[in-house]
Formats: sequence, C-alpha cells, structure tokens
Amino acid sequence: MHKENIENQSKTDLENRMDEKFERMEERFDRIESKLNGFRVELTETQETVDYLTLKNAQHEKKLRNLLGQ
Repeated sequence: MHKENIENQSKTDLENRMDEKFERMEERFDRIESKLNGFRVELTETQETVDYLTLKNAQHEKKLRNLLGQ
C-alpha cells in the first residue's frame, strides 16, 4: 500500500511538472504567434506602400514620355 502511494505521488509530481512545461510552451507559442501577426501586418503595409510607389512611378514615367513626345 505504501509503495502504491509513493508511485501515485511520483506520477502526480511528474504529471504536474509536465503540465507546467506544457503551459510554458503554450505561452511561448502565443508570444511567437503574436510576433508573426505583427510581421504580417508590417509586410502587408510594406506591400501596399510598394504598390502605391510603383503606381506613382508609372504615372510619372507616362508624363515624362508625353512631355518628351511633344
């Protein structure tokens, strides 16, 4: 009976430690996910800026061609 209690206590201790580790891993994954979401937002904003600048550049190129053609 005593041996069984010790085994159960050891099992419980191990399970508790595993639960703590899993909880820490979940927190770390959550932080990584937040960082990735921030990177996605920055990437989207950068892509929008590049699209805008590309459009403006094309407009200016067209104006220059028109001016040189006159």
